Amino acid sequence: MAVEIRPIAPTELEQLHALRPESLRDSPAAFGSTYAVQAAHPPERRARWVADGVARAALDGSARLGLARGVAVDSVLEVDAMWVSPERRRSGIPRAPLRSVVEWGATRGATSARQAVVATT
Repeated sequence: MAVEIRPIAPTELEQLHALRPESLRDSPAAFGSTYAVQAAHPPERRARWVADGVARAALDGSARLGLARGVAVDSVLEVDAMWVSPERRRSGIPRAPLRSVVEWGATRGATSARQAVVATT
């Protein structure tokens, strides 16, 4: 089955809620948060994570493979979340959702992009 890149809209929060916990459980240090902290947020705050920018999910049938999220700030697209399931890393999966997020930013006037990184020690 081919990988499908789908937007995660505020009305499709089940996709976000399915992917976000996986990413936070797998790589909490990469997101500067934990599953417990994010799960405690009310649904409307979680909805803003999608509504304030764009989020894309990579799916293979019902299998959730990854996500990318960004927000356009002036002429810069800030990519503030990327995650790929451990089983599919090094397979090129991140390229398609990231490309979709970058294309979205360009339609909103972004002429450059940068990725937020959480430093851990």
